[in-house]
Amino acid sequence: MNNIRSKNSFCKYLKLRGYSNFELTEHNQSGRNKLYIVKEDNSQPWLLKKHLHTPFEIWFYESYPNYFQKPEMLMVDKKNNLIGLKYYTEGHTLFEINVQSQERCLRLLSSTAVDLAALHNLPVYKDKHNAQLFLPDIDPVHIEFWQSASPALKRLIYLLQNQGISSNIKTIIRNQKPIQGLIHGDLKLDNILVVNESFIFLDWELSGIGDLSWDIASIIGSMVIIWLDNLDIDDGDDPSLWENKSGVRFELLNESVNSFITIYLDNINSPVRQQLTIDYLVSHTIHWLIMRTWAEASQSTELNRQQLARLLFIAGFLENPSLLINPYIFNSHA
Repeated sequence: MNNIRSKNSFCKYLKLRGYSNFELTEHNQSGRNKLYIVKEDNSQPWLLKKHLHTPFEIWFYESYPNYFQKPEMLMVDKKNNLIGLKYYTEGHTLFEINVQSQERCLRLLSSTAVDLAALHNLPVYKDKHNAQLFLPDIDPVHIEFWQSASPALKRLIYLLQNQGISSNIKTIIRNQKPIQGLIHGDLKLDNILVVNESFIFLDWELSGIGDLSWDIASIIGSMVIIWLDNLDIDDGDDPSLWENKSGVRFELLNESVNSFITIYLDNINSPVRQQLTIDYLVSHTIHWLIMRTWAEASQSTELNRQQLARLLFIAGFLENPSLLINPYIFNSHA
C-alpha cells in the first residue's frame, strides 16, 4: 500500500513538473532507500530515492545513472503531495571531484572544517532524536548474524578479532566521555556538495544528537581512504614502504588532516575544544574505518588488497598516531 501511495504521489509531482509521457517503475531497495526509475520516451532515465525510515526526505536526480549530480530535495505533506524544498542546480559532490582529482578532494575535505564546526556549535535541544549510527558489536559476534554474513565480512571479523583491534578500540571509546551535539551522521563524499568552493551537506536522514566524533572521523577517515585506495601495494604488505608508493602524496594527506583539525579547533566552541584530544580522534577514526570496510565487505565475496591495507594502517595508526596527526595542535588550542 505504501509503495502504491508513493508511486501515485511521485506521478502527480512529475505531471506538475511538466512531464507527461513517462513510465515510473520500482528499481530496487538499496540499504535504507527505495529507488524508482523515471523514463520519458527516449530520454535518459531519472531517479527518485525515498528514505524508508524518514518519509519526508525524498531525492529526485535528473542525471541518473550518475545520480550524484544536481539532486532536488522533496518532502511529503499531510495530503501525500510532494513539495520541492531545494533544487541544487550547481556544483559537484566530493565523490565526483575525487574521481577527477584526489588531491583537490583532499584539500576540499580539509576546508569542510568550518561548516562542520558551525553545525557542531548549534545548541542541543532535549527533544531532538538520537542520530542513527550503525555500530555492530562483534566481540563476540552473534551466531545468527555470522550464518548470514558474506564471506568477505566473515574474513574481516576474523581479522579484527584475531588482531584484537575491535575490542581494543571499543575499550578505548568506552572509557572516553562522549562529546554530544547535533551531528550529520553520514558525511561520505557523495553527501558533500561543492558549489563555488562552498559546501552543502546532503542526506540528513541519519542526523540527530550523537558523539561529534562520528562526523569528524568521517572526514579524517575519508582522507585516509583516498590515500590508501591509491596505494601501489603489489610489492608486499610492509606499511613502512607505503609512504612514497601512493598516487596521492603522504605529505598532502598529512597536511590535509592537520589543516582540517586546526581549522575545526579554531572554530569550535571552547568546551568541545577542551575535550578533543589526539587519542579521541584516533580511536574514533579507526572505528569509522572499520565500519566503512564492514559496509563494503557485507556485499563482497572477498576482501580486496586495499581493504586489507586499511587493517594494516589501523594497527600502525593505533600504535603511533603522531605519524599522521601532529599532537602539538592540541597544545596550542588548549
